[in-house]
Amino acid sequence: MPPAADTAPPIVKLEPPEELAPAPSGELALHEEIAELKASLAETLADNEMMGRAFDADDRLKAAMDEAKRQKAIAENAERTLASKNGEFVARAAQVTHWMNRAQKAEKALAKLGAAK
Repeated sequence: MPPAADTAPPIVKLEPPEELAPAPSGELALHEEIAELKASLAETLADNEMMGRAFDADDRLKAAMDEAKRQKAIAENAERTLASKNGEFVARAAQVTHWMNRAQKAEKALAKLGAAK
């Protein structure tokens, strides 16, 4: 038979004493060492976080420098193309002027031949 619900042992609440007895010196030293280790760990984690931000910044800086280098190469190529096209334009303009002068001379010569007849 199962025990009756009335016979269950009472639940006792334990509360810590207001003042703890002083810890032995070895235990106190361990607590101090743990506190120092926690502080050291917090400092190391802060340093790691700062270094992580520095490395991330280096990565972004490197990417920006690579992009600037790429844009500079594009600009240099565009300048060479422009200089080449400008040279072609000047050469063609000189050819047009040359042939216009030859055409004018030919018209004058034709006019003289027509007047001489």
